[in-house]
Amino acid sequence: MFKQTFLSLCLCFPLSKAIATENQVTLSVENSWPPYADKQGNGLSTSLVIAAFNAVGIKPIISVKPYARVLYDLQFGNTDGGYNVTRQQSTEERFHFGTQYLLKAPASFYYSDPEFSQANSLSDLPDNSRIGLIIDYEYGDTYEAHRHRFSEIRVPTQVQLIRMLMADRIDGAIMFDRVANYTQEQIRQERPALYKGFQNHVSDIYVAFSRSSPSSGQLAEALDRGLSLIRDNGQYRRIMSGELQYNISHSSN
Repeated sequence: MFKQTFLSLCLCFPLSKAIATENQVTLSVENSWPPYADKQGNGLSTSLVIAAFNAVGIKPIISVKPYARVLYDLQFGNTDGGYNVTRQQSTEERFHFGTQYLLKAPASFYYSDPEFSQANSLSDLPDNSRIGLIIDYEYGDTYEAHRHRFSEIRVPTQVQLIRMLMADRIDGAIMFDRVANYTQEQIRQERPALYKGFQNHVSDIYVAFSRSSPSSGQLAEALDRGLSLIRDNGQYRRIMSGELQYNISHSSN
């Protein structure tokens, strides 16, 4: 399918407080969640964010960094917003959200030992199970209620999770389905059997806005309008199907 590619400007920022102007917004995105955001920050999420803000006449200025740094900058007001953030109780306490989600991302329990095939939910996993997760990712309120029972091993990348499963260093991992499929394709030559188990949750993925930014409410409302527009005019569907893509232009100042 023919893919159109558009460019948006990406600049690097000092660690001063971010200030939104009338026609632009500073945003941060992670660099390790393909196909939503790859190591250059490009992917489905970035395309949706650029299209939605462009639809309401706002230029997103996007910086790319590890997810933990995205959350840090949001917390301390170094950026107006950050995206690919799961909206749940723990994040609602820290950040401001609009009413419209960016996308929904289902996540499942993955394992390599067939003995875990009988597990139908987190409740079925034995205490002290070794569960692989990504550093600072959110896995839903249900997981939060069970996490005290597990031995968590958190790593920076999806590739590490899969390789730890292959090496039997963890009993299972919670991975977002499209991310797991994408990552397994990248390392398919060295992949043994990897099983997809029960669905852990479906994350409502949002752009989160810093509570330190005086413009957070206005920006959230503008994004809501933009998302409504691109859903109505078909851009949202074309982006999610891979037909249309907006990329970050990586330039330095």
